[in-house]
Amino acid sequence: MRQILQISSELPSLNETVAETKKHWSRYASLKKTATELVAWNCKAQKLKPVTERCVLTFDWPHSRRDPDNQSFGAKMILDGLVKAGVLPDDSRKWIAEIRHVFRRTSKYKEWSKDNKILDAIVIVEIDHAQRAYSRTDKEGSGGEA
Repeated sequence: MRQILQISSELPSLNETVAETKKHWSRYASLKKTATELVAWNCKAQKLKPVTERCVLTFDWPHSRRDPDNQSFGAKMILDGLVKAGVLPDDSRKWIAEIRHVFRRTSKYKEWSKDNKILDAIVIVEIDHAQRAYSRTDKEGSGGEA
């Protein structure tokens, strides 16, 4: 079963997290808790169902001034939020076969504000069963391995 999670808020970057942690060790825990709860809330609001077999997660990151490695640090909070919401039993290799990152030069998913300006701070997470994701990749000619 393929599921899509949309997160309409920007998650903390690696640089922001390191800067907060340098101020005081407890700041990381607070930052992580806030981001994890945001993701869990989005999972529940979007009625994501629990995963029942190994899956492939694809993170579709919006256009940002952040470097890809800095931006993708948010994946940690997303995984923890998926676990907190009960979508993933845990974030181990038992349940996750692969993690993919896509960094857009522009956002393929556009969310509009009331005045029709694009809000590009939206992360899309695709959750797909590993077997299905690999067979779809093979059909597309990318040669994914199961």
